[in-house]
Amino acid sequence: MDSLTIILLVAIGVFIIGNILLSVVIRKQKKKRGLPLNSHDAKIYVLKSKMDVLHSRVSRLESEK
Repeated sequence: MDSLTIILLVAIGVFIIGNILLSVVIRKQKKKRGLPLNSHDAKIYVLKSKMDVLHSRVSRLESEK
């Protein structure tokens, strides 16, 4: 094999290993924060919590009238 081909294969291997390690680190951080792993699920989780806060504020204002 040419030396250029070997260098290319090594670079691809390093890239794949780096991506795997990065995904493991991201999953550990998300588990530590307690958010869902999927970013879409995390957005829904945040929206639901904001809606709960909004509903509690509205109900408190309605009860004050």
